[in-house]
Amino acid sequence: MSIFRYLPQCFILALFLAVSGCSKSVTYPQVAWWYDIEFEADQTNIRGLDLNIFGKDWSRAKLLSADDLKGKITQRSLQTFLESDFRFENKMDLNSDSHMEDIVVGVYEKENSAKGKFLAIFKDAVPIAVMEAEGAAGFSALLIHQNRLRWYHCLECGDFETIVWTGTNYFLE
Repeated sequence: MSIFRYLPQCFILALFLAVSGCSKSVTYPQVAWWYDIEFEADQTNIRGLDLNIFGKDWSRAKLLSADDLKGKITQRSLQTFLESDFRFENKMDLNSDSHMEDIVVGVYEKENSAKGKFLAIFKDAVPIAVMEAEGAAGFSALLIHQNRLRWYHCLECGDFETIVWTGTNYFLE
């Protein structure tokens, strides 16, 4: 009995195992939802106020809310966001005058179709500062950290700006 008698069967078996091992599907990591999500600026006013107050060439805008995430991200991702300390709207005394400012985030679209995100600070229902980040009309949220307010452009990353009161103006640091 020769060992070479089983060589063709061994070759076929080895080829089958090699091919089946290579044909397994490879799963790639998914991009985090906050990088891909975009919102439609579909309103012609913010809190009943004309958009020209916020940006001279804004044609549409939208304040973000948790409802905007529904149907765009998984239920688990939505629940994780809702249980986090991130908010689309926050109240804080940014300028230390003993009166709370209302800070909101949203998206806008300009007359020339340029899009972006914005942060607006309201005092007594009047916008007193608006900051823009031109680019995608995507995710942003607010987070209070060590008694300072941060404007994040993602979750689980360090892409944020801190809202600072100089004594006369608000700016992003």
